[in-house]
Amino acid sequence: MPSRLPRHRTNEHDPVAHHSVAQGTVAHGTVAQGPCQHDSHTRTAARGITRRTRALLLCLGFAGLTLAGCATRVETNDPYAPPDDNKASNAYVELGEAYLGRNQLQRADSAFQKALKLQSSNAEAKAGLAMIYQRQGENVLADDYFNQAISSDPSFTRARNNYAAFLYSRGEYVEACRQLEIAAEDLTYDNRGQLYTNLGRCQLHLGKTSEAAKSFERAVKINPRESEAWLAVARMSHDAGDNDAAQSALSRYFRLSGTDSDSLALAVDVATARGDSRLADLYSRQLEQVMTRESGRAVIRTP
Repeated sequence: MPSRLPRHRTNEHDPVAHHSVAQGTVAHGTVAQGPCQHDSHTRTAARGITRRTRALLLCLGFAGLTLAGCATRVETNDPYAPPDDNKASNAYVELGEAYLGRNQLQRADSAFQKALKLQSSNAEAKAGLAMIYQRQGENVLADDYFNQAISSDPSFTRARNNYAAFLYSRGEYVEACRQLEIAAEDLTYDNRGQLYTNLGRCQLHLGKTSEAAKSFERAVKINPRESEAWLAVARMSHDAGDNDAAQSALSRYFRLSGTDSDSLALAVDVATARGDSRLADLYSRQLEQVMTRESGRAVIRTP
């Protein structure tokens, strides 16, 4: 059972981004195999600093103008338009997320703090600070800023997923499940499949096996490419004695994510239970090679 949930890597409020906060969110935003944190960053981080943010930086760094003036120049061609602090705040959030994606935490912190000075209710800036404090091991501050972000914007599903990943990593499974259940109600959220995968893992920790099975099944119905949910379905099917269903789910997982030691170990057990010694031997050989490679030793190929 992974010790962390995968965070979301989507910035839901940015029309060009879909990030985990996880991841990374709870990447996070950052519950996938290993975490949900996901480490959660946004596509902002993946694609770098946008033109708007570059313009703001140039304005602030080289033109020596006030922030309000910069926001006006960046967002409009009208020199007489009033400054828009909210747009400037969002530009700082975008910058902070780009720094966060590069693990430049001090610069990210500065950008998020500036965003909050311009717009004290900016939920994304608060969620960004929560991610920074989590990475720095400041769990009390991380918890506080996750809660502030959700309080500022209760519909901020990415922050809820990343907060759940944070709680999950600390063993607070009851509250992590509660946050994920609320997040899963957001029908507009792009990564609902991952939310249900995370919820299923959380439910397993609480011993809610039947609820977890339903969550994993829901995950693959919402997103048939949710590979970690397929692996969970395979494992639960095997535990329930339905090894044909387990083999089918494993095949889906292999097509989506390839092989790894965990899935191959399960595949050996499933093939053995189905009485398919040839397939069990094939998986055993692959498992030996993967484990040898993961340990850093040379792979010994057998005829």
